[in-house]
Amino acid sequence: MTTSIITTWMGMEPVRSFQFILILRIILAISVANLNQATINQFNLPGQLLTLGEVLDLHDINSDGIKDIFVCSKKNDSLFLTIIDDLYGRPTNTREYFIERINTYNDNGDYLFSPGTITDLTRDGSPEYVFGINGGHSLQPRCAYAVDYRNDSVYRSPLSGAAVVGLDFFDLDKDGA
Repeated sequence: MTTSIITTWMGMEPVRSFQFILILRIILAISVANLNQATINQFNLPGQLLTLGEVLDLHDINSDGIKDIFVCSKKNDSLFLTIIDDLYGRPTNTREYFIERINTYNDNGDYLFSPGTITDLTRDGSPEYVFGINGGHSLQPRCAYAVDYRNDSVYRSPLSGAAVVGLDFFDLDKDGA
């Protein structure tokens, strides 16, 4: 069991920790606790956490004022991004997105999830979550991805030989968009 201590406000109350529990390499369980260590909610996701780097990000993808949880995981030969929305709801809304098929360099894989940001790439008034995936010795994928939550779509940049080490967004032509 791996415990990652994070203190942040996710809407109604501060969240102190996220616990990632891998049960027999079949079910990935994420438990979210408040400052008093009382469990707020638990989520069971398929697959395994990536073994390198970060696996979790927090943003408000649907503009409801409550941060949503973004978890990158690996299942068999594929990478997935799961968005956990409405942390306090019963049942909680989760969406799993297929990101990419991966090559396996070793048993653990060598993929790095680069947490991103929320921006309106499609200019439709609804934000997309943009992040990067970097393959190490496996070489690919090395791309930026955008998840369009409203339209249930995933967009991918062209393949690159260079690693995606940072994602910066700015108005290149200064047209306000």
